[in-house]
Amino acid sequence: MKINTRIRQIILISLLFIGLILFISFTSPKTLPLPFLVLPFLALYTALFLSLKVIVTSYRARTRTKTIVAGLLSSFPVLLLVFQSIHQLTMKDFLIIFGLITIIAFYLSRSEFIQ
Repeated sequence: MKINTRIRQIILISLLFIGLILFISFTSPKTLPLPFLVLPFLALYTALFLSLKVIVTSYRARTRTKTIVAGLLSSFPVLLLVFQSIHQLTMKDFLIIFGLITIIAFYLSRSEFIQ
């Protein structure tokens, strides 16, 4: 049963990445309406989140902790990509995003509502 679930997850992740590549390849940001400009970032976040969640399932930790780790690690490259796409990514922004994610991870690891 667990193998079938893992295979389904890998197929879903693969389809997300393929769909993202096809969407980016065959569309132009200049002609897309605003809601569709956000779609690649959401798809990338979802694909990274699911990929990392499959990877961290082998570690011995609580399910909530695994979900938080996957969410934080997948938000880092997506935020960097958002800043780069609006030509605002500098070393200062990189350090701010890294610091924020580190602080959020520390806070969530110490909070009681997660346990």
